[in-house]
Amino acid sequence: MQYAIVEQRQNELILDIPLLLEHDPVITLGKRGENSDLLFSRKQLLERGVNLAWINRGGQATYHRSGQLVAYPIIHLRNHEHKLKRFIHN
Repeated sequence: MQYAIVEQRQNELILDIPLLLEHDPVITLGKRGENSDLLFSRKQLLERGVNLAWINRGGQATYHRSGQLVAYPIIHLRNHEHKLKRFIHN
């Protein structure tokens, strides 16, 4: 769903939008993530009700759980001088 919204924003079909949600228990591993970043095996995580997902973003391992609000801003950086740091600063 997030990729579809990003495509809509890239094609200027929608304005900037924040996605606010809760995840079921999951550990996400980004492009720099490795199995060695995990404290438990995939089997042990699943036994504890925690999914593992390799995702297309930077970073390593991040744990998300129910009750944790996560924000994913879908923005066009041209409104922020094409700089992520400028957006974060603003």
